[in-house]
Amino acid sequence: GEILPYAELTELCKRYETTLLLDAAQSAGIIDFKVRDLDPDLMVFAGHKGMYGPTGIGGLYVKEGVHLAPFAVGGTGKDSGRHPMSGKMPSEFEVGTHNAIGIAGLAAGVKWLEENGVTKVRQHEMALTKRFIEGLEDVPGAHVYGTKDCDQKVAVVSCNFAGKDPKDVAAYLSEKHEVATRAGYHCSPLAHESIGTLPGPGTIRFGFGYFNTEDEVDQVLSHLKAMEAVGV
Repeated sequence: GEILPYAELTELCKRYETTLLLDAAQSAGIIDFKVRDLDPDLMVFAGHKGMYGPTGIGGLYVKEGVHLAPFAVGGTGKDSGRHPMSGKMPSEFEVGTHNAIGIAGLAAGVKWLEENGVTKVRQHEMALTKRFIEGLEDVPGAHVYGTKDCDQKVAVVSCNFAGKDPKDVAAYLSEKHEVATRAGYHCSPLAHESIGTLPGPGTIRFGFGYFNTEDEVDQVLSHLKAMEAVGV
């Protein structure tokens, strides 16, 4: 959940003349930024997180002048009698029938964000995150990974509870209280190796969105406090 030092990483990439890919899965629609100001070589984002779109849709930004070579080509969908791709953006990477429903859903999410404002959404999400992190101080054995400074975070909190497997905690919250979390390695084994949870059970991750409430945060904290009593 930490906001990484992007400017420093950019400088390193320029110094060593390497390509920079910005993974904006947890920041697009969450942090107010402009791609032209950050100036990455490549950027990817997920539609179903901060963009409030459906699953199965996302985006790839390729800076002008950056060349990507597909591993396999053919069946372009635009001129299907030719083997090579068009060599033009964006058709170079838009093969076959587009996910029209996903694109429409993503467009609706972007429209909603524009109407409400990224700043307003972030303020609400971070208020919930702050409430959750502070509440964890009263949960026995709770350990939060990374910074607790909400100015340097997004609304994602990875944690563990002493003596408990994160998967057991996630199952308890889901099966007993209908609270959705994710336990394990979060498609990020290198990050888990760096914080010491791989090898190991990983962590349990909580994420808060604009449509969550303070009461829901308090309910989750209450369920976590009750774990010992119910034998989790």
